[in-house]
Formats: sequence, structure tokens, C-alpha cells
Amino acid sequence: MTADGVPLASWWWRALAVVIDYVIISAIITIVTFPVWQSLYAAWTSYFNAVLEAQRLGVAPPTMSVTELISSRNQLILTIATIGIGMLYHIGFLRWKSATPGKLLCGLRVVPVDHGHATGPLPWNSILIRSAIWVLPSINSFLSLITVVDVLFPLWHPKRQALHDMAAKTQVIRPGSSRYVR
Repeated sequence: MTADGVPLASWWWRALAVVIDYVIISAIITIVTFPVWQSLYAAWTSYFNAVLEAQRLGVAPPTMSVTELISSRNQLILTIATIGIGMLYHIGFLRWKSATPGKLLCGLRVVPVDHGHATGPLPWNSILIRSAIWVLPSINSFLSLITVVDVLFPLWHPKRQALHDMAAKTQVIRPGSSRYVR
């Protein structure tokens, strides 16, 4: 419960909300970057056909580096699109509804710490900090380990806060749930 008596969201509801948001964001990114994916598919198909042809002829298969499959420019486009769309999605929805679509579908809201009855929009600094800590680790695989720890943190934190919640001074509530639901 928050200090003012509103039930906190359980880890499972938060995890479901993250999965829903991930599917939505991935679909948007895929649509926006479709030409990049189309060229990657064409390069991959060409390489696969060359490997099959080498097998048919009994010769060594061709070698191909990652940059031959996807150029540095296209890698940069995908990275910028992923970060940009992720940030816009989280910042926009957190400011507008104090929840992302995944959280809304799960009946969750983000509020300032121990202010479960708060109805106004979240402060900009909380939104920006929360979004940055959640989205920016997707820049590279090693930093994505931060996201794993972030996702698991509410399992043992007494106020069920993730790292991005603690930094932004927020909590996720499930106002319609019973006080006994964990």
C-alpha cells in the first residue's frame, strides 16, 4: 500500500503491462523502419541462397560480415528509431495519462511515491528520469542487463519500486485491486 492507503501493483501486473507496451512499441518501430528491415531481409535471403548454391556445387559457403547484412547507417537508424519512439511513447503517455497503454489495460497508474490518490499529471522531471532509465539501456546489449535488474527489483523492494521508480520518486498502483492482492 502507498502511505495514503492505495494498493500497489503486483509484479505480475507490472510485467504484463511491460509485455503489452513492448508489443505495441515493437510494432510501431517495425512499421517506421520497414525499409531497413526490407533491405536486411533481402541481404539475408541473398546470403542464404548463396549458401544453398555453394552447398549444391560442393564448394565452401561464402562468408559475410554483419556490416554486409546491415550497414552501419541502417544500424544507426534502427537504434535512433528504437530510442526515439520508446522515449516519445513513455513520455507522452506518462504525461497525458500517468500510465502507458499497457499499464492502462492492466488497470495500473504511476503516481508520486506515497501519493496514491494523486490525480494530476506526473511532474516532468519524474517522467523524463523514469523514461530515460527505462528506454536508454536498449542502446546496447550490455546495458540491457540494467533493464533485467530494473524489472526484477520490485520483487524484493518494500515499496515495490523498480530502479526507474526510485530514481523518479514514483510508484505504480492498482487502484481497483483489493488490499490483500499481492
